[in-house]
Amino acid sequence: MTMMHRFIFLAACSVLTLSSAARAAEPARADSFITLGTMGGPVSHPGRAQPANVLLRGNDAYMFDVGDGAAGQLARTGVPVSRVQAIFISHFHFDHTGGLAALLGLRYQLDAPGVVTIYGPPGIKQLVDGILAFMEPGAAIGTGVSGVTHTPPSEKVRTIEMVDGSKISMGDLTITAAENSHYSFAPGSVEAERYKSLSFRMDMPGKSIVYTGDTGPS
Repeated sequence: MTMMHRFIFLAACSVLTLSSAARAAEPARADSFITLGTMGGPVSHPGRAQPANVLLRGNDAYMFDVGDGAAGQLARTGVPVSRVQAIFISHFHFDHTGGLAALLGLRYQLDAPGVVTIYGPPGIKQLVDGILAFMEPGAAIGTGVSGVTHTPPSEKVRTIEMVDGSKISMGDLTITAAENSHYSFAPGSVEAERYKSLSFRMDMPGKSIVYTGDTGPS
């Protein structure tokens, strides 16, 4: 007997949702993919958040893009930021990264255990290093008590670069990156070689989910 393999495809601004954070009244159940925000940027909207998603696997949470409002939307699902083990960034447009500083800052301030790993296309380290520099003054203040040392934010975060075909395995979850057609730089140009936009495929027993981030003609 062959096990049926479910395949789910999500675009950044798609109206398709498996579970909507805007309607969540109870803590999210495990083994679900939740769209936290589907509003394309850069214009803000009073009733919608910018692109962000969370995959729940057992006790762990994995985020895919972290647009503005992501931390608040995550709270509405009943998932604390301390559960976030990894973050996958599809590309560096601000509507997909604007909430990253808030999420990392809250996780740091709550002294969440362990290190959160941030995956993204080439340039992800530069982006995260800028956020860590932004966090340092607040981290240095700490509780405001003289003589109390603080853990540098850089010790709570690590970055891993992904390119087309990169694979990451976390137990029975495998995440594969594929370059997509979001950018329209001339083939062979400096920009085309430097800037990459990624889609992510999540494979787990009996189910696959693909999140595109943004794309172009395909």
